[in-house]
Amino acid sequence: MTALLSLKPALTHFDGELQVAEVRSAVLLGLLAFVIYPILPDHPIDPWHLINPREAWLTVVVIAVLGFTNYVLLKLYSSRGLYYSAVLGGMVNSTATIAELSGLLAGRAENESVMALAITIDFLTIVAMFIRNLLILGIFARAPPYPSPSHR
Repeated sequence: MTALLSLKPALTHFDGELQVAEVRSAVLLGLLAFVIYPILPDHPIDPWHLINPREAWLTVVVIAVLGFTNYVLLKLYSSRGLYYSAVLGGMVNSTATIAELSGLLAGRAENESVMALAITIDFLTIVAMFIRNLLILGIFARAPPYPSPSHR
């Protein structure tokens, strides 16, 4: 309680900038992670032992947390430029980010510097998406069970 009271001025300032959709998204993320995840069974539910609900839901939670974190970072650092938007947006949805940022650049006069900026933004977005996919693969990929050399 003391910590919340000491943070009251900062929380009041932060609360004034929040929109209803942002609060709703944060609450839904909390429900995904702290309400639904713990009640899911942690064992396979199909005869082939392929579907473990808790493991599948963990994938959903990680992707939702990644998207929400990127949204918060975009909201905090949007004034820093298109490069942050390209990297952070690429981690959420690279196609939508490229379309949105290209729309922003389309209104500018066509010259080499705008074209170079558009190509750089597209490249950053695609690299961010690739890194995101590698991280997700690294978190959730399991090594196949190889037989030991003595069993051959």
